[in-house]
Amino acid sequence: MDLRVKCINCMWKLKQGVPDASLRPSTQFQECFKIYVRNTDKIKQALGKVRKALMWCYRGDHAKCRDGGSFVCGTWTNSYIPPGLVINPSKDDIKTIEECIDIRLSDTAVDKTRLNTNTQKAESFNRVLTRTNPKCITSSRNFESLVHSAAHLSNNGLRESTKTKCDAIGAPLTPGTQVVEQLKQKNKQITYRRQMSKKPITKAQRSE
Repeated sequence: MDLRVKCINCMWKLKQGVPDASLRPSTQFQECFKIYVRNTDKIKQALGKVRKALMWCYRGDHAKCRDGGSFVCGTWTNSYIPPGLVINPSKDDIKTIEECIDIRLSDTAVDKTRLNTNTQKAESFNRVLTRTNPKCITSSRNFESLVHSAAHLSNNGLRESTKTKCDAIGAPLTPGTQVVEQLKQKNKQITYRRQMSKKPITKAQRSE
């Protein structure tokens, strides 16, 4: 199989998964934001050089990267490109890659994401809220208290949230009981899963 065609068709096109041409520009933006914080003009200026350098970086020419055109060249490891492979894209390939890069690094994209925020925290709370107050159950009388309970659980974790709630209603959990031990084990499992989900190898498996 032609490796160049495989890379272009399977790794570049943004609509067909999570390619290198999506992850690398996002990483460039994150590193640029750390330096210039919310100075949109400087971010645009810096990312303009990055956009020009990225195409040459993919071809194996890193001169523009060393001339201030990259924030991660030389340290980029989260790539789906086979080691040592140099891309020799056609004109159509170049156009496709540039479109993918501009999705994240164009001036319009920078204007829309200048605060560098995301919806992960909101989505996380919505999952906790759905678990605490399922949509299939109507709780018009105690809906407000369930929402506060979900927020408390999200902010403090299962173990501390459960302990605090029990203390508040006058039914504290006795140390050393089976309930307390189960909460400890459950809390360890949740912490372990969160740590594992953040590891590079786990992220790569999810992307695959």
